[in-house]
Amino acid sequence: MKKIITLLLLAASSSYSFAQTVLMEEIELPSYTVMGVIGSGDTIEYNTAGDVFEMPIRLTFSGVASGNVSFRVKEISTNPCVMDQICGFLFPDPGFQGSCWSPNNANYTTPTMSGINFAAGDTVLVKPIGSFSCGACAQFRYFIRLDGVEIDSFDLKVCSTLALEDEAKEELDMNAFPNPASNQLTINTTGIEGNVELRITDVLGKVVYDETVGTTKKLDVSSFKNGVYLVTVLDKGKLIKTKRVVIKH
Repeated sequence: MKKIITLLLLAASSSYSFAQTVLMEEIELPSYTVMGVIGSGDTIEYNTAGDVFEMPIRLTFSGVASGNVSFRVKEISTNPCVMDQICGFLFPDPGFQGSCWSPNNANYTTPTMSGINFAAGDTVLVKPIGSFSCGACAQFRYFIRLDGVEIDSFDLKVCSTLALEDEAKEELDMNAFPNPASNQLTINTTGIEGNVELRITDVLGKVVYDETVGTTKKLDVSSFKNGVYLVTVLDKGKLIKTKRVVIKH
């Protein structure tokens, strides 16, 4: 996996010249290690040979005690093979329930993350996530608004070199249904003999389930919090498939 941050030339134009009142940092989960600072209008390039991507960005607002934060996702260039969402969370408050939104190109997403009290050390965590069904590239622009004022943006260009041989191995597959799930989630694997490792993580990277299971597993998810989860199946440590599922009670 290769990540390169390059300056977006459009940032020099008046339409993208923001007074940066938010510090944007790319971080690594679950350690929250800072991987780099993102400048206003920067483009982050994310290249992978896999079929999923996630890019946690920590936002720290300068001189703000409280406020309403909202986001807009614009598709700059897209491909039907690439699916994208952005998720927002208040950190480090563990009780905050995050929300995820899809690109809408025009209007700010609703609901807004409203009435946030920024105690000492609090930040907002946004996490663009998505998946590839073939080798492809796409670019998305993420706008940030505080109390009704658009204050910053950054671009994410994602590319996957998903190998043709990997796409052809349809016999090694996994399905998770229903999606969204409420009380029970069924995971089926095909083309695999014996048991596999089933791992489920939330969008913050926290592992909420990790067990060795058979080719079919019916999992009780009634105690899971509402949100987006990544369901991953591994065979002898080798990644077979990752799917994104929504838990909604």
